[in-house]
Amino acid sequence: MSLSIGIDYGRRSWKLCLLDEAQPPEYHCFASPAELLAGLTRLCALFPEPVITLAAGNGLPLERLDRLVSEQVDALTTGYDEPVFSPSAPTVSAAGDALPQTQEGAPLALTGFVETLRSLNLHSYVLPSLAHLPTVPAYRLLLERLPGSPAAVCRAVTLLYRLRQREASWPEMRFLALEARSTSWQIVVVEDGYLTNGVHGTSRDLALPLPPATAPTEGTFEQAYWEGLLRDLAGLLAIHHLDEVVISGRRSETLATRLSEVYQLYYFPYAPHEPHGFEAALGAALIAAGLQHPRSLAAEVVQHLQLWRSVPVF
Repeated sequence: MSLSIGIDYGRRSWKLCLLDEAQPPEYHCFASPAELLAGLTRLCALFPEPVITLAAGNGLPLERLDRLVSEQVDALTTGYDEPVFSPSAPTVSAAGDALPQTQEGAPLALTGFVETLRSLNLHSYVLPSLAHLPTVPAYRLLLERLPGSPAAVCRAVTLLYRLRQREASWPEMRFLALEARSTSWQIVVVEDGYLTNGVHGTSRDLALPLPPATAPTEGTFEQAYWEGLLRDLAGLLAIHHLDEVVISGRRSETLATRLSEVYQLYYFPYAPHEPHGFEAALGAALIAAGLQHPRSLAAEVVQHLQLWRSVPVF
């Protein structure tokens, strides 16, 4: 059996999707990276050498984990790694190895996860963010608000895969993909099926200090959120001369109520009985399937997005 596994490694959530050609997709959510590693260890024991793709941290150009050097691991985890504090004994991973330690003695969660995963399975890959795609012009890499997480690319992979299932052609795919989260938003620009631009936005945290004359309230936060989102949305639509927006996320219903009379909005095309919130994990699994099955529809999406860099799977 050929198994494809996609991992969406977030800051506070850890999700996994399993794809097997003979079965419907399976979705799993874990409470911690340690639980995720334990689950992966069990899967690798049951299904030898699955193809695993990891959407985590800042991303890197598509590459096998066992080929990463320490500088690449640092680039992947910078700004995303967090110490995992244990009561006394050194933390041990699901594979039995002690996790890398900080100077203070606490193991680093993401660094330890990467190190353990690449020793657990040889066919594990790190996934790119928008900044690593050749379809994003170089000058846009200077923009500070380009979405930095590979999860944004993986969500787009799921969306484009669904559109190809409906026999939409690549030149027809010209729109913005907007994910409206509770406190932030991400917009990815799709032109002729290529990912060419994007924006990550957030309102200022109410816990952060504001000028003395400004009293932070829930109302001011909401005003800032919607004005910031609308400013980014209108700007990208104008710059790229696009009309359509595909929406998803926790605030998608509110977004549709507010903006449906102004913009052409379409809901993310979920499959029947598919849980929301796993778009990135599914996209990562589709990339794994594309690497494993070069004549599949998933491989067509991977190749069109130019994620493939002649990386041998076996």
